Amino acid sequence: MITGCVKTEFINLKINNHQLKVEVVNDLIAMAQGLSDRESLGENHGMLFVYEDAAVRSFWMKNMKFPLDIIWIRDNQVIEISTNIPLLTNGQITQVTSKEAVDKVLEVNVGWAENHNIKIGDVVE
Repeated sequence: MITGCVKTEFINLKINNHQLKVEVVNDLIAMAQGLSDRESLGENHGMLFVYEDAAVRSFWMKNMKFPLDIIWIRDNQVIEISTNIPLLTNGQITQVTSKEAVDKVLEVNVGWAENHNIKIGDVVE
């Protein structure tokens, strides 16, 4: 008997005319796991966290094996970008928090936001 099986959903997302294939996570178990323990993230791939409400969100790099850019989204618009999130800060697991309420959070490979000229105000389709 298989229990606790969660179906992974992938969608295509576009920001500033740049397409990403993203894994959508919207349940607490998948959100807690995130990209932890994965070896890498494919080029032009990401993980999209979808919430039912807008709130200030915090993410930490526990068990991460590679740095990330985090794109904070509210109402399908980029409202903040945190780039090159390190795994550790002063020997402690890095935690990063949005400055404003968000209803979606997109994790992408480090450098992706800058390399694709993603900026605050861009529409997420």
